[in-house]
Amino acid sequence: MKHSALPLLLCALLLLAGCGKEEPLNWTPTPATPTPSPSIPVEDEAWWTGVDVDLLPTALGDEPYVDGDVSYRVYASAPERDLLLYEVRCALYEGAQYLLRLDGALGEPLRLEEALPDGQCSLAWGDYDGDGTEEYALTLTQETGTGLTLCELEGDAWTFHTYAPADYSAELSSLLSFHYEGGTVTLRYGGDAASYTLGPEESGPAAPLEDFSQVAFFTPSGDSLSASFGAGAVIGDRNVYFALVLASVDYDGEGFTLSDLRLLSTPGV
Repeated sequence: MKHSALPLLLCALLLLAGCGKEEPLNWTPTPATPTPSPSIPVEDEAWWTGVDVDLLPTALGDEPYVDGDVSYRVYASAPERDLLLYEVRCALYEGAQYLLRLDGALGEPLRLEEALPDGQCSLAWGDYDGDGTEEYALTLTQETGTGLTLCELEGDAWTFHTYAPADYSAELSSLLSFHYEGGTVTLRYGGDAASYTLGPEESGPAAPLEDFSQVAFFTPSGDSLSASFGAGAVIGDRNVYFALVLASVDYDGEGFTLSDLRLLSTPGV
């Protein structure tokens, strides 16, 4: 009988994700964390329009500021950069908006249909696109990993660029070759290969994994971004992970691509 090696895979990913120079702030991923919903357009008028910035809380643990139907609380902070992330809720709507404040300046918010759990966001910064201006990286926790959003302040407005799971999953699917024969699944990338042989209690069919977001970690470090993904196959009705994909994440100011991929074998999960 095969024993689940998911804890080993997650530990390996966490160790790899922690090798960068920037330490994530207030980030403790847990397998039970729900996946944040995709961004959706805000209403015609943002909930926070007209708020007096001087009345907003400025540190984690401060009492939320309530202005009519709208409340503001500090969700994450980087005091050394005078950078704050507020969770903004409105009694008239579901979900939450996430509002960045830098040196007292507020900008357009990131809107999610579902609020994020406490302590599941980290902030980092670097010149990720090489244009001489720093961007700010938000890593938002998914079920067993993180999502990546880069934020840029232009004038008094923030712009957000999110590396969507559908985008990096499609990219990984196109880069990894899949082969199934004689009860063995093999993934290949360049000269790297990882294989998994089905046990006696397992039966096919085996198909390529199409969604890589279930085990995905993004790590900002200095002016660079890296990622690690669990890779494997769909065997029967479940995902089986038996490899790690390590990659650099390239950002050009508008979108993301993966480069410098490495494929490593791990115990089957």
